[in-house]
Amino acid sequence: MQRRYAKFLAGGLLAATAVAAQAAAVELNVSAWKGGAAEPAAMPELIAKFEKENPDIKIKFDYITRNDTTTIMSSRLQGGAAPDVMMVDRPLMRQWAAAGQLMDLSADPTIQKLAPDVKPLAQIGGKYYMVPMEVVGIGLFANETLLKKAGVDHVPTNISEMKAACTKLRAANITPLLLPAKDGWAPAMLALTMGLAPSVKANPSFVSDVVAGKQKFSSNPNFKQAIGALKELADAHCYDPKLNVGIDPWGLGLTEFTAGRVAMMPQGAWSIQKFTVNGKPAVDFVFAPLPSLDGGKAAGLDMLGTAWAINAAARQPAAAKRWLQFWSKEENLGKFLQAEAAFSPFAGGQSAIPASERLYAEARKAGNTVAHPKGDFSAAFIQEMQKSMAAYLLNINQDQGAVLARWDNAPQQQ
Repeated sequence: MQRRYAKFLAGGLLAATAVAAQAAAVELNVSAWKGGAAEPAAMPELIAKFEKENPDIKIKFDYITRNDTTTIMSSRLQGGAAPDVMMVDRPLMRQWAAAGQLMDLSADPTIQKLAPDVKPLAQIGGKYYMVPMEVVGIGLFANETLLKKAGVDHVPTNISEMKAACTKLRAANITPLLLPAKDGWAPAMLALTMGLAPSVKANPSFVSDVVAGKQKFSSNPNFKQAIGALKELADAHCYDPKLNVGIDPWGLGLTEFTAGRVAMMPQGAWSIQKFTVNGKPAVDFVFAPLPSLDGGKAAGLDMLGTAWAINAAARQPAAAKRWLQFWSKEENLGKFLQAEAAFSPFAGGQSAIPASERLYAEARKAGNTVAHPKGDFSAAFIQEMQKSMAAYLLNINQDQGAVLARWDNAPQQQ
């Protein structure tokens, strides 16, 4: 009887303790543009795992699109009603850190784990305001089945190889290249990478020099050659410039590649999952670095993707830092990286990339990728760069220097 009574008391005590712990749990408000129905990115699974490992913290998750984050979250920060933790990228970090709205994370142990090439991208003026979650490549998707059918034995690595491949593909009645330019994004990324890779190799401070007005795109031979390369590809019948201006890279462009109607297309690695149907690749594709100017090596454009930042006025700062620590662990971040087909931002971190991304991974390991200048250049500059490339495709015979003059005249500083 006494033993039963002791068990009853013990059970009651455990139940009471669990109820008390639940009642004492703090609510950590987290906002992100990943985790929605269209792009879950393993977020629901990771939130559940975090709560299980941290029973004293309950996550209140707010899904807000990237575009809405700029307006909605800026207003909430000004009004003192922003979440404890916010998903950010480099432009948002610059904007909010400059306004004193983000916590200085310089002393946080997660910062020390960042890879050397990622650290500079997470700070302003020597202080760190965000913890990156991923490095995502922008490269060239290539349908290997179509390439082989046309007798092309490897993904082109430079402009000359690209033109030669186009000739074989056209002879086999295969559309060689899709360069969706409705918003100018695809041709802008191709031209930017071809010009930036050799320029940064020759001068690591090239981007900062341009922002400071010490360098100009219009006087840089690499960028002149890069813009001219787009005309070379058009003249080689790789793509139809005017036709591509009517194609949306985020809609019809993805559909055309998924359907196997085009051999190659510039895009981001985040689209790898979109080319998967019922768990299997819709087409036999590989994700490779973008072709280089002749004489160079194929280069990828590494974009620092999403990151976490803590509100300077966070109601639960201790819980917010535990959220950062959770994401810095490989077993947790790996689930997100796998969903995003992204590389780890941490030194020695394991990148859960698919086999289709092997060529890009090899280029990155060999040092043949260059950082996307998003966050260094202003959003207004990026928009003008894209608009200029759409305009260029509408009149591919215009002077390349005039295109680059638009880049020089755009507001480059944040």
